[in-house]
Amino acid sequence: MTQGTRDRFKSLPDIEWLPPYFLTPRTAPGGIHLKKVVFLGYTDMAAAGSRALFGLSMGKEYESVDIRGLESVEMVCRRAEPEEATERKLEAVQILHCKYEEFTLLIFNCLIPASVCHHVADKILNLCKESNVKKLVILTTQKILQLDEFDDEVMPIYENAFNSDPVTKHQQFPKDTKIVDPFLSSLIQMIQFDDLPCHIFTSPGHKATPGPANDYDGSCQAISQFHAVLKKWSRLHFDEKFSKSLTYRDPGSDSDMMYI
Repeated sequence: MTQGTRDRFKSLPDIEWLPPYFLTPRTAPGGIHLKKVVFLGYTDMAAAGSRALFGLSMGKEYESVDIRGLESVEMVCRRAEPEEATERKLEAVQILHCKYEEFTLLIFNCLIPASVCHHVADKILNLCKESNVKKLVILTTQKILQLDEFDDEVMPIYENAFNSDPVTKHQQFPKDTKIVDPFLSSLIQMIQFDDLPCHIFTSPGHKATPGPANDYDGSCQAISQFHAVLKKWSRLHFDEKFSKSLTYRDPGSDSDMMYI
């Protein structure tokens, strides 16, 4: 390398100024930076929240994140067909940044062990604080005992707002409903002691059944409802067919994860 070439390299700016999705490592040198609004989807009761967010069909950049306690977890939802050459493989924990909009999608495509739910919830809120996130939106399905078994009628979707006014006219999640979801429970407990505006959209669901989204466990309707709410509110676009095609694989009855 000539002296002139070395001098040109010296004049290049430090790579740390570049956004995280331009970098090849798992995270940017300065750490993960989330955009102003974060949508959170995880493997809820019917595994609908994560599948709904994976359907984002707008310009996006990918980022991975390592979280203590989730190093060895497996993906539970997979593509029905191999990805195209231009597509990114799904991961157990994945971040999607919208290229041109101030939205980040944080997706947990795994079952979060009950023993680390508190730590994972704390990590999420710390990332939001460090990134100066303005709003956190959580998608979830829960079994609502007040409702009869699913039939052909459309079940309601609920919105609960914390530290903020509701952004829709949907009714609140029934207060007397018992939440058997340690991850969501941990998040709600921490959010109530935090100033971060948060909105939780809940769709009725049953325990996820193996295979693509379906009517039996409520995942099919939940994905449609989540897409409709997010599109109307944020103007984001989703590929509903792709979200519903993602196949859920039951981790087995010997797991100590959620929803046993």
